[in-house]
Amino acid sequence: MNFLKEWAFSIFITVLIITIFSMIIPKGQLDKVMKFSLSLFFLVALVTPFVSKISSINFGFKDEIEVNTQKMYKNDILEKSNEDFISLTEKNISNNIGNILKQNNINPKKITTNININDNTSISINNLVILLDKKDINLEQKVKEVILKEVLYEPEIEYE
Repeated sequence: MNFLKEWAFSIFITVLIITIFSMIIPKGQLDKVMKFSLSLFFLVALVTPFVSKISSINFGFKDEIEVNTQKMYKNDILEKSNEDFISLTEKNISNNIGNILKQNNINPKKITTNININDNTSISINNLVILLDKKDINLEQKVKEVILKEVLYEPEIEYE
């Protein structure tokens, strides 16, 4: 009800202002332009309260968009952190295996690991490749024994 009172009062003030201006406007070439401008002013004054009321209505889209955006952002962060964790763990495992091999006087050129993190948060090695120099071909059995003993996984040995 208060809205209607305010709207009626603003229409009354608008009509009063338009009446005063229409009396002041000189007759002549600008008469039609001024009447059009005053009519447009009246129309804007008439419609503005309704437009502001409609724009203030919350249809729930904004909240839903924010929630979905937050979920997507959290999923992206979680996925990225999982990828980073897997990458760091693979590097860590490779470094540890490299240290184990060096303690046994074996110098690998490269160690590549591929791990998987299961739903129950256990880490399993999918693939372990040790790259040795061709001159170390006689160390293959020793490398497999050391890694199998320490890591409980038989590596693939490749030569370069």
